[in-house]
Amino acid sequence: MTDIEFGLTVHAVTAGRELAELVRRMDALGYDVVAAPDHLGAPSPFAALTAAGMVSPRLRLRTYVLNAGFWNAALLAREVATLDVLSDGRAELGLGAGHMKAEHDDAGLPWPALAERVQALERLLLEVRRRLAAEAHRPRPVQPRIPVLVGAMSAPGLAVAAHHADVVGFAGLRQVPGAEPGTFTLSSSTETAERVEQVRARAAGRAYRSDVLLQAVVLGAEPAASAAVVAASAPGLTVAQLLDSPFVLLARDAAEAAEELRRRRERFGFDSVTTHQPYLEALGEVIGAYRGAGGR
Repeated sequence: MTDIEFGLTVHAVTAGRELAELVRRMDALGYDVVAAPDHLGAPSPFAALTAAGMVSPRLRLRTYVLNAGFWNAALLAREVATLDVLSDGRAELGLGAGHMKAEHDDAGLPWPALAERVQALERLLLEVRRRLAAEAHRPRPVQPRIPVLVGAMSAPGLAVAAHHADVVGFAGLRQVPGAEPGTFTLSSSTETAERVEQVRARAAGRAYRSDVLLQAVVLGAEPAASAAVVAASAPGLTVAQLLDSPFVLLARDAAEAAEELRRRRERFGFDSVTTHQPYLEALGEVIGAYRGAGGR
């Protein structure tokens, strides 16, 4: 694939019927990927993706992203392979180093320093890949090689993505230095361009997709007005930051938003776009405008 693909993370469902309706709506709007995060308090990612795969025969099924500190390689390989079998080869494995200390505390798990978490992420990725590639592994995945996404924004995390990932997930959120763990800000356009160049250099010509995680998609008003509304509910973020960051999409209408995605693809190489469940309809409008104007 050479053009933009679109995904949505599923955060909250209260019944199977609700998930089924959401997945059918994603299909109708033209999404390509249904994604599931790995947070305590959210649905189990593999259960949610398996259920989604039973509703849609088309959507790719991506963990976005699993917290490496929660998983054992042998058990994770089993889960991924099972999802791939049950979905006829649509599983995608998204991994991250973890960024919520409170969830590790709640689960009774250690919270190592970032460097250690990134090392653990790389070890897990390589061991899962090794297991899935083994002829003797059961269940046997349908796909010869299950695509791997690595989500990060730190230089060490993106280095792992550059070396190993089929999809490099630019998460956008950065821990505020010196603040309570779990206190985040959004990466600026300048910071993002620097990270993109670092990944390109480390990848050394290796092919990969680049996914941008949009933290908000707002249409129907002047971008500055929308940024003011978002900033009012996001302490620590300013209107200027929101207008500059490539991790939010604010536009007067879907056509303008689609054009902005084209500009970001040109500048940053983003050929995959994911957002969160509350922005299902907004990004769905953008998908229609993008593809209706010959984006695909």
